Order: sequence, then C-alpha cells, then structure tokens
Amino acid sequence: MSFRNRVAAKSAKFPTIGTAITGSVLGLRDSPVPEFENGRPAGFKTNSDGTPFTQLDILVELADGTRQVLHTGGSMFDAIADALDEFGQDDLIVGHVLTVTYSEDGPDNTRGYPSKIYTAKVETPEALQAAQKATRSRK
Repeated sequence: MSFRNRVAAKSAKFPTIGTAITGSVLGLRDSPVPEFENGRPAGFKTNSDGTPFTQLDILVELADGTRQVLHTGGSMFDAIADALDEFGQDDLIVGHVLTVTYSEDGPDNTRGYPSKIYTAKVETPEALQAAQKATRSRK
C-alpha cells in the first residue's frame, strides 16, 4: 500500500470479550504509537532519544466489503505472532486471512482499566472459504 493509494478505514473496535474481526489482509505499515491525555490524542510515544515507538497497522477487508485498521500493539501483536508460528510463517502478507478475537481481560493497565488479551488465527483465503462452506452445509 503506497502513500498515494491510502484507503480511508476506521480503527477496529473490540468493545467486549468475544468480539472478533476476520478479514483479508490488504496492507501492512509501521506507524507511530499515539500518546493520549484525557482520552484525546496528544502526540506520539517516544523513547529516550526522541525516536517514536512504532506499531504495525494492518488494513483488512471484512466479508461485507468494509475496511478496518488493526493497530497491533502489545497483546494483539503477540497473538498475531503466535498465530503466524502456528501457521508456519514468519510474516503476515497481503492475502492472508486474519482473525483477531478479544479473548479476556488482563491486569489493569496504567490508566486504571483492564488490558485486553487477544487471540489470533492466520489462514489462507482457500482455507477460510472451505471452513465457511462446511459450516453452511451443516445448517
């Protein structure tokens, strides 16, 4: 995904435990990690030399054609890395199908509410289509 071909997409939301998002990976990019004050953006998190911390943003297209961005910091990044290990791949690539699920609450973070723990699964488009077909045939 190039700068000139950016696509407007909302950030994926995981409001409750069990919320899952499945989509086809359209693009990957590193972006600075935002800093928030009172719930509003207030610059970017930086290390001691002023270099911004980065996170991997993953643009996915959902089954209904909408697009969402997964900001993969912390537990979500770890869950995707574990899913890639299970899938036998080192990297997530355009075309993979990614499912991310908010699976449980972790310990309270520095802002006083529980951190979110995620699980993830990486599949080929063909594997997802076969699973969906099998599910429909059982109904």
